[in-house]
Amino acid sequence: MVRSLLFVLFLSIAASGNAQLTYNPDPFSIVVATLEDNNSYTKEKLNLTVNTDTVYTIFWKMEFPNMKEKWEVQLCDLRLCYDYNARQSGTNPNNHANVMEKGTHVFEIGFYPRNVPGTGKAVLKLYGDNQFTKLIKEIDINLYAGTTSSKDVNVNTIRVFPNPTTDYFQIANGSQVSKIVLYNVMGKEVKTFFNYNNANHDVSDLRKGIYMVRMLDAKNRVIKTVRLSKNVDGV
Repeated sequence: MVRSLLFVLFLSIAASGNAQLTYNPDPFSIVVATLEDNNSYTKEKLNLTVNTDTVYTIFWKMEFPNMKEKWEVQLCDLRLCYDYNARQSGTNPNNHANVMEKGTHVFEIGFYPRNVPGTGKAVLKLYGDNQFTKLIKEIDINLYAGTTSSKDVNVNTIRVFPNPTTDYFQIANGSQVSKIVLYNVMGKEVKTFFNYNNANHDVSDLRKGIYMVRMLDAKNRVIKTVRLSKNVDGV
């Protein structure tokens, strides 16, 4: 009985700590929709919010459980911008600690797919000590990279509408688009459609959230990848 109570107390403390430090957007995704050359990239801001009067001294580690070989991720914390695919912040408290008081603090993360399409994930772990023993927050970074493999397609004119949507979407100026694959923010394929002129692609059964729409030509080559927002839960 005592063990059970202690375990419940531990969970309550952990949940309280998670609520004190939150982040947005949640889920956090970085999308390089069009790969024009080796230097195509996107940077996104990760907003870290301290909701109480607690002062956090943060050090971080990065893990790359699902990354293409040539992909590179660069993290800029409150103090420094680190090398591509850096595994951790420095451990000197004077030069590398990210001190966060109540309010919002911004990290910036850049994704450089180096002209290699696909989906993947990195993980950012925030620690309360420079020995990396006190884990405070773990944040999944979902990565998406598209490509313009069909040179005859003007990808800038292809668009998904309506976006945001509630129950369906269409592809405008997508005569070269033969197939559409829909992924959730974890990179899991959730739907596949065959495209034709004025086709309505039904997403009414999907949950509210962000999805990636990958468009392919008749030879199964990726033309373009865009983000689709669904603003209501499916039934």
